[in-house]
Amino acid sequence: MKDRNWVVILPILFYVLITFGYIRCAYKMFTCNWEPVGKAEALYTIGTFTGAGVVIGYFNIEDK
Repeated sequence: MKDRNWVVILPILFYVLITFGYIRCAYKMFTCNWEPVGKAEALYTIGTFTGAGVVIGYFNIEDK
């Protein structure tokens, strides 16, 4: 019975981590300093609109 609990918990945990990364990427995109547009703004925007934000959201890219 205990082994079946992991079958339910792992996918839920996986989707929570994916959603958190995507929301974090979108938040970082909106809070970036857009004067001048740099690497952080470009990567967070691309990540938000392509779905790669699930991974990029966990990176701390320096915003100048």
